Amino acid sequence: MEAEQTVDKAVKVLTATIASSGTTSGAVNLFGCTAVSFEVPSSFTGTSITFEASIDGGVTFKQLRSQDGTAVTYIVATDGIYTLSANTFAGVDQLKFVADAQGAERVIKLKPFII
Repeated sequence: MEAEQTVDKAVKVLTATIASSGTTSGAVNLFGCTAVSFEVPSSFTGTSITFEASIDGGVTFKQLRSQDGTAVTYIVATDGIYTLSANTFAGVDQLKFVADAQGAERVIKLKPFII
């Protein structure tokens, strides 16, 4: 039964919401999948996105870093879809998006996939 829930979630788009005046989205549960792409809305008012990740079921979040120790950063434009490296995001249970303060609530769409 649990595997069916994971598969069901893997084919759906998940959402991460950054509150008005906020910089960090709420946590997105990846249901055992790996994040493979995200979509920035046309109303987005930042130029880059970094991530906070949890590998313990959402108990602790830390800045997601690449192998060289730098923050995983995506330079973004409004209304774009960006692919994510499965190697970078593998093993992440939950994910938060971090951006410049938003003038209104922004919803970022996230696509998970079973790797």
